[in-house]
Amino acid sequence: MKEEEYLSQRLDDQIMWYDEKSTKNQYIYKGLRIAEIVLSASITVMISLMEGPLYLKLLIAILSAVISIIAAVHGICKFQENWIKYRNTCEALKQEKFLYFTKAGIYSKTDDPFKLLVEQCERIMSTEHIDWSQRQTNPLHNVRNTNHSSSIGS
Repeated sequence: MKEEEYLSQRLDDQIMWYDEKSTKNQYIYKGLRIAEIVLSASITVMISLMEGPLYLKLLIAILSAVISIIAAVHGICKFQENWIKYRNTCEALKQEKFLYFTKAGIYSKTDDPFKLLVEQCERIMSTEHIDWSQRQTNPLHNVRNTNHSSSIGS
């Protein structure tokens, strides 16, 4: 594969993929966390009105169930971990690209900077893939270990 092909079809493509996935996971994570906080706060208010009508008790039960579901989804999908890992991988790939183009760092000391770029970038992507696979190995582990009461402050 030629340099231009690798840069556009592999490296730039992967940088864009990691950037998009990082952003998506960040938005989902923050959206679910905000929903969890708002629902938890509303339950606190509703509990103070516990002597109220039956629909209020039913609403509290439903909101509590939704909070549990959100916490379970966090545990299974690992949005925060994925967001951070994808962002780190994206930035590491960008750094390699910039070092390569400026012939700085390790690229200033090699006879074949393009070969080194490919090796470095493929190592970064491979490491991230292995990390992702390990995060997915037992997704239910985090659901069983989720502490719902402390999830609001984290």
